[in-house]
Formats: sequence, structure tokens, C-alpha cells
Amino acid sequence: MAARFRSPLAWAVLPSLLFGALHWHPAAPGGGFALMAATGLAGLVFALATARTGSIYAAWGAHFGVNCGAILFVGAPGWLSGLAAFHWEEAALGALVVVDLLGIAAALLVLLGVSSWRRAGRGRR
Repeated sequence: MAARFRSPLAWAVLPSLLFGALHWHPAAPGGGFALMAATGLAGLVFALATARTGSIYAAWGAHFGVNCGAILFVGAPGWLSGLAAFHWEEAALGALVVVDLLGIAAALLVLLGVSSWRRAGRGRR
């Protein structure tokens, strides 16, 4: 979308809002709005990773990592709950969102570091 639109509002913010809206789940604590906000912010980070690396593969990899963390470490009671080490509770939702965002930030730092390393390596050839 960045090839069509100059504004980051069109190629980063609006798709991130849509990404968050698609992750809305009414059974989640707080009516799903905290989950929707966290995934919307993750979508923004993924859009920035795509813009920085010039490839959607970085965002796909980060999304895969976040999903694996969500399924294996903290999950919703019910569907896929047998894989999660912990289940979210209403009282702990804020902490889970913070942990999720820290994981996304760590994934972004790794992706950007790999991107910089790869670009530096290409310049030496």
C-alpha cells in the first residue's frame, strides 16, 4: 500500500486498525477491547517492520512468533487452551498486554537488527 499512498495513515495506521478489529473477541476480558488495542499496535509494528525491511516476510515472521507465544504461554480459556501454560484472567489482562507488547517490541528489534546486518553485508560485496 505504501507504493500507492504516501501517507503512513493509509499504509500503516488504517491497516493496523483493521488488523486489530479482526482480532476482536467478545469473550475476552474487558469485552475484547484491550486485545483489539494490543493487536492493532502489533499491526502498526508489523507495518513499520515491513517499511523498514522492504519485505512483508519480516512482519510474517514477527506475527508467527507472537502467535506462538500467545498459544504456548498465555491463552484464552477454551479453544487451544490445552497448549497454553497460563490462562488470562480479568485482573491480569493489563499485565498480559504489557508482556505481549514487550514481546512484539523485542521481535521488532531483532528483525531490524537482522535487517541492518543484512544490508551492511550486502554493501561489503
